[in-house]
Amino acid sequence: MPPTDMASDSGLGSSDSTDSKTTEEILGISNEENTLVERVFGKNMVTDLMGDMVRAYRQGQAQGASVDEGLELFLKGNKATEEDVADFIEAQKGNEKCR
Repeated sequence: MPPTDMASDSGLGSSDSTDSKTTEEILGISNEENTLVERVFGKNMVTDLMGDMVRAYRQGQAQGASVDEGLELFLKGNKATEEDVADFIEAQKGNEKCR
């Protein structure tokens, strides 16, 4: 008697198209703010990709700015003023807005 594939018999190995999708994708829920391209042309695979690239660029710019502020604060050490600390905190807040 040939061996049987128990995974296929039990349905454990079956691949449903919803297996790889997140709940947000299935329900059409998104936390991300639409970009101009997505608002003008609607949300589809191409505009979603372009929107993701724009959001990644913005986040990278914000992270770069916060690194500069953090490095400046680190190098000043105990000579850092309250203004330096406030600048660092503002850079961190700007970084949070881009997420």
